[in-house]
Amino acid sequence: MWSIMRTLGPGKQFAFGRTLRGIRYDASRMFVLGVYDGSPFSGTDKLAMNVQPSAELFIKALNNRSDYAGWTVLFEGDRLFNPKFLRLALDIDPHAVLVLLTVDESTLSARHVDRNDKQSESWLRGRKTKYRQIQKAFPEITVHTNRDPADAARLMRWIEEARTHDR
Repeated sequence: MWSIMRTLGPGKQFAFGRTLRGIRYDASRMFVLGVYDGSPFSGTDKLAMNVQPSAELFIKALNNRSDYAGWTVLFEGDRLFNPKFLRLALDIDPHAVLVLLTVDESTLSARHVDRNDKQSESWLRGRKTKYRQIQKAFPEITVHTNRDPADAARLMRWIEEARTHDR
């Protein structure tokens, strides 16, 4: 996410409701949901566990304002990547772009070690199951590999193309 955010120009912190936080990039016409403070678990992982109702109201509110037509809402992380939120995004915009990032087991393990996280094997298995089920339920999801900086650069180009493509 940091790689993408660096390309968006200057951003301003925003808050919506009691639990949603993010960064607004006017020049890029994009909202990035989550708190990005340089810690290993930034993004939506920094938001309250009960953030989803505020996030749902936020994207509904944006959809009802003509001055935000054409803006993009970008988010990553487990808090909002769930069937209910993804379905709402597609209901609001049937052309919404849903992306699932994958990585091989050795890279994933190395990232857990680098972050010194304390996620249990049981929790990690649960995430894999969750994402497999989401992928089955949402054939609209595009899967990208994110192993290294070259993959991240390809993904950034793909996202920009998806944002600017005449849908």
